[in-house]
Amino acid sequence: MPEEKFKDIPSLVRWAKKKNIVVMKPKPKKYVGNGEYAVKMKPEKRLGLNPYTGRKKNLKVPRYLMTDVPPEKRTLKNVPKDSKNKPKVRFQDWLLIKTEPGHAGLGQSVANGKWYGWSHRAVHGFNSKQKAAAFAKSVS
Repeated sequence: MPEEKFKDIPSLVRWAKKKNIVVMKPKPKKYVGNGEYAVKMKPEKRLGLNPYTGRKKNLKVPRYLMTDVPPEKRTLKNVPKDSKNKPKVRFQDWLLIKTEPGHAGLGQSVANGKWYGWSHRAVHGFNSKQKAAAFAKSVS
């Protein structure tokens, strides 16, 4: 038991991390080194045991695609695809798009500064936020 009194949960978690009671898995950096970059892929599902209940459970194991394409040279045309011509990664992760709060189909790319609008039917990049928002609204 902790010997200190904690006012809130985050301070308890910080204390547990310092004492190595709770070990958090570090996320890989976007730039790994030697011209390689890590892009988040869809997690793999594996059968495992739930540590709390001891029952079988589908566990999600994070996966990352290693690529040599730098973020500033990534486009919608060079998204990595598998043998069935389906993308291996989400285009939002490939283009490093940060979504706009309150807008599901609108975001700005950190890599190239373009604004992207998308829906289940289409995706397109624009230089201004207003054009991307109008596009996202028209295709949704």
